[in-house]
Amino acid sequence: MSTMNRVCVLVLSSLVLISLLYVLYAGSNWVVVKSLGSYPIHNMDSGRNYTTIQEALDANETLDGHTILVDSGVYNANVIICKSVFLVGENAALTILDGESESLLVLGVLASDVAVCNFTVRNTRIDQPAYGVSVKDCWNVSLVDVTIKQCYTGLILANASYCRITDDVLTDNYAYGIDFRDNSKNNTVVSNWIVSNPTGIRIMDYTCRNNSFHHNNFINNTNQIDVTFAGPNTKWDDGKEGNFWSNFAGIDADLDGIGDTPFGVDTCPLMGTFSAFHTFLGYDVNVISNSTVEYFHYSEPNRSVRIQVSNSSTLQVSGFCRVCIPHFLINPLKMWIVLNNDEAELLFANIALEDNVTHRWIYFIYSCSTRGILLAEDNTPPIIESVYQQPAESNVYPDDEVRVYANITDDISKVKVVILNFSVNDLAWLMINMTNLEGTLYTATIQKYECCTNITYIIIAEDNADNTIATEKGYEYQYHVIPEFQSFIIIASFILTTLLVAILQIRKHVTSPN
Repeated sequence: MSTMNRVCVLVLSSLVLISLLYVLYAGSNWVVVKSLGSYPIHNMDSGRNYTTIQEALDANETLDGHTILVDSGVYNANVIICKSVFLVGENAALTILDGESESLLVLGVLASDVAVCNFTVRNTRIDQPAYGVSVKDCWNVSLVDVTIKQCYTGLILANASYCRITDDVLTDNYAYGIDFRDNSKNNTVVSNWIVSNPTGIRIMDYTCRNNSFHHNNFINNTNQIDVTFAGPNTKWDDGKEGNFWSNFAGIDADLDGIGDTPFGVDTCPLMGTFSAFHTFLGYDVNVISNSTVEYFHYSEPNRSVRIQVSNSSTLQVSGFCRVCIPHFLINPLKMWIVLNNDEAELLFANIALEDNVTHRWIYFIYSCSTRGILLAEDNTPPIIESVYQQPAESNVYPDDEVRVYANITDDISKVKVVILNFSVNDLAWLMINMTNLEGTLYTATIQKYECCTNITYIIIAEDNADNTIATEKGYEYQYHVIPEFQSFIIIASFILTTLLVAILQIRKHVTSPN
């Protein structure tokens, strides 16, 4: 097969693999499969059920392209995959492949076009080289949401190419988190937590080339990486963002969440840990933060993202988030940041940090605490309530200025400007900016006008997302300037009426018979 044909086959196979993963994988939760009595392993294509994983893989009915689903439980057996299948656990934390500290290999992949998702792999022998997961002599293998711990070496790739290691945790292993050997090339390692290993990643073979590592979190490994003999074109960023290193002490003077200086092989070190959150629409929201991200939710009806963060340490005084959001999820021209419903203010915000037509990057800083953050698309105009004036509509005289008041609120992007628009005797309209007295109360003053003048006014409010509302026709406010002598006439009429009544009473008393 020619090189071009091989590349085409690889691309098509990858697309099929990714498509199936998205069908199975929704909102970070795989399809839950219930155990059928003593048969906890299920071939979802043949309909057969099995007692062991290896039995399901080796069955004649299991063909390339089939999906094997494994119920939660502890499976004390070595597993070897020799077919192009999708092996999926019910729950990553509860579907466990355990080497019982005696196995030299817990899970081996020897076939191309394989996906392994949602497992915990643990406990190999530690007194000699042993592997939690081995991917050998194959290509286009995906390892997604797999935790590998307490193994001599967590994951080894040997003569493995075009593999994707994503959303995995490699922690507390006894030698290496990931080991690259023997012409392993064109692999992508992204969005993994590589924590507390003697060496996080080792590449000791010059034939291992064209491998890409970005958006990984290297935390408290004795040696974060050992790549002395890595082959050419080994990349440690995606062109914009690299990896998080717990021992990086650089600064971020330009406030974008990326260190201003390289850290070893990484030219774009991250200032906080990286998390990729999967939405049910198939789009990811990526968050880089020095806070602990406790909660994430995307609401399609509200076109909003809610994030809950807390302090990552007792010494933390401020937190930041660098967030990458697809335009499909939130319109960047209408996007705003709101801290939870208290009086907290953002210390700094840049909602247009970067944009590449399909994605928007934003960056913001907040005072530290457990805090809810809302990233919302604001398509709702402000609310105008409780409009009143002083003096009242029926009591305005030529010497009176009229102060108009209104409560204006906008919960997302906040109020930008409020205008009092008024006309005199239904002629040209005039505009006055209303000022914010305090809180949500706005006011403006209409000048004095002569008697018999008719004033009509409306209020127009606009928020920072350019949403506008007005007290439109039918909700206009009016008053009429009355003559000053009108009160004198009323008082005089009252006095005359009182005198007339008194005179009539006196005459009645005088003319009445004794």
